[in-house]
Amino acid sequence: MYRKIQIMATVFIMGTFQVSAQIGTGNGPLFIGINEADLTPQQAVRLNTVRYRLTTTETRIVRVSDAQDIEQLLYSKSVQLNLYEDLQFEASWERTEIWGENEFTWIGTPPDTVGHVILTVGEQGITGSIWAYGVTYSIVPLGQGAHVIYRVDQTKFIPEHPPGYGSGALEPRSEASSNGESAAEGEDDRSSLAKSTAVQSSHIYDVLVAYTGAAKNDAGGASAINNLISTVISKTNQIYGNSSTTPRAALVLKVEVNYTESGSMAT
Repeated sequence: MYRKIQIMATVFIMGTFQVSAQIGTGNGPLFIGINEADLTPQQAVRLNTVRYRLTTTETRIVRVSDAQDIEQLLYSKSVQLNLYEDLQFEASWERTEIWGENEFTWIGTPPDTVGHVILTVGEQGITGSIWAYGVTYSIVPLGQGAHVIYRVDQTKFIPEHPPGYGSGALEPRSEASSNGESAAEGEDDRSSLAKSTAVQSSHIYDVLVAYTGAAKNDAGGASAINNLISTVISKTNQIYGNSSTTPRAALVLKVEVNYTESGSMAT
């Protein structure tokens, strides 16, 4: 079931923040594979919640290697990601975002391809979003050090506009509109719009994320949904950067709301 997370944004101009000091080196592959039979009942329940999502495919259960201290990821200039036996690469550090005393996001890039590696470290472990070699992967903590890695089947996402709703797409503009506007005038309008958009694109948008209790439970608890929200904000900004656009999202508040979900995206 898809859970609703409501995002409200206001415009605010501010500076960006980077952590670039005290960068260390990695200590071998990040993960070690573990057997599903070794999971606790609580971890197994959490695994099934993730496994039976429509978009989940190719799961792998892991824990952080004994040679790794995930808190030291904050200072790592590279991470050896071994997502699967046949998919291993070294991601290079790009920046770090600090969310709180015990939460931060490490952001890097995979080698020889366009993509991103976003790893949010919190109380329950690592929440991750990886786009590499044309495929999207997620990392979800199961608790007590265990994690599940899975490939995201993007063809299984539900439509953004349910049946019966308009697509929201603008109608093509004719060479001359019905009010006698010339094509040259239309070009001027588009030029003005482009300039206006360019000015607006320098803004940083304050974002408030409101989530339901059902969404929190689906994520695995309060700490897990906090990590998920931080990861989504970092991913949003990384996509902006990859697109060579300058808007940025600044997370200002995460709040649980008392709302009973209907199970329908239309309500």
